[in-house]
Amino acid sequence: MYLLDNPVSASASAPEPALVTSASDLTLASDCEFALLRVLDYRLGWNTEPLPPDDAMLERAAELGGVHEKRMLEKFRTENPGGVVEFEQPPRRDAETLREYAARTREALEAKTPVVYQGVFFDESDPALPFVGYADFLVLQPDGRYRVVDTKLARRVKVTALMQLAAYYEQLEKLGIPVDETVELILGNDQSETALIQDVRPVFKLRRARMHEVIAEHRAEGAAAGTPGSQAAGTAGKPITWGDDRYFACGHCKYCEGPAAEADDLVTVAGMRMVQRSKLLAAGITTLTELATTAEKPEDLKFTASAWQKLHEQAALQLKARENPDSEPPFEVINPLPIVGLPQPSPGDMFFDFEGDPMYSEVQADGSPRWGLDYLFGWVDARGKFDKLWAHDQASEAEALLRFLEVVAEKRQRHPEMHIYHY
Repeated sequence: MYLLDNPVSASASAPEPALVTSASDLTLASDCEFALLRVLDYRLGWNTEPLPPDDAMLERAAELGGVHEKRMLEKFRTENPGGVVEFEQPPRRDAETLREYAARTREALEAKTPVVYQGVFFDESDPALPFVGYADFLVLQPDGRYRVVDTKLARRVKVTALMQLAAYYEQLEKLGIPVDETVELILGNDQSETALIQDVRPVFKLRRARMHEVIAEHRAEGAAAGTPGSQAAGTAGKPITWGDDRYFACGHCKYCEGPAAEADDLVTVAGMRMVQRSKLLAAGITTLTELATTAEKPEDLKFTASAWQKLHEQAALQLKARENPDSEPPFEVINPLPIVGLPQPSPGDMFFDFEGDPMYSEVQADGSPRWGLDYLFGWVDARGKFDKLWAHDQASEAEALLRFLEVVAEKRQRHPEMHIYHY
């Protein structure tokens, strides 16, 4: 989502700077409308605080997603020598440049190019809210129609991924390009999953309409509350605030975490579900502190006694930890039986754990990826001594596993009553 460097139009039909949306914005809006509006406020200059960065895992996933996409591109190149037209990301975010790239994409499609990679769509049918899209692959089928094909690192299909395909399908329709009713996702395990557009399109249209409604409503209200002309970037407008129940907030994404914590919101209670939060709000309990300090369950709160007790005690523990940041984390033993039932200690006891990287992959002989690497086997013995085995690839992972089993076998010979503890 961004404002065009030069507006699409300055006419009465588009009195405000054009805000470009993409399929990624639709994904964000579907997951968390509060997140979408935080990004919108930043783009409009209504909130100048930097947007929270992705965590290391998301950055790694994006990097590996690019590798997966490039591997599929190489496959299409091999299967279609000289028959792949490739587009780079447009160098500028202005209407003229986007129109140029969209026109070149259309020319490639009308010429029946076997595969178009990163084809650019620029839809100005709504001058104030144009759409830009970059389709991973548009693949010509034997019957002369194009199939929309996308790559995703995930190993199962998500609805938001299918909605992106529906967005690109719609753009092909608008251009008058014959398009296959089947859309396709190539997942991180190289499995191909297909769906019929008739099954995806209703959800896509519903979600897109909701996103447009949210953007228009917030932009109009924010501008009205700000200074004249504040719909333009860099001028004062009213940004979204936490707790506006008109807009769905997931409560856990990087956009929600900070505002939710600042508001002492109930969603920050570990294990709190949004439906439980709604019931607590209706009963007049609005913060973690209130939940922690309310001894008795309100009569009109539709919770079981056990559900109330669990969330109340959890909130109380978190409040205590927050008030005593330099102390060890507080805890309560709810059920002592599992602890009482532990076996008698042995000198051969091991406390074992291992760390893994689910994003690691190695290409197998057949060209498909094998995912996952347990790169660290670590254990502490009964005396508190720590030992470890490292693995830097899947071959050394197998060696580490065999060596660990040898260590266990040696200990069992000396201490047949030993136990391995793993949490």
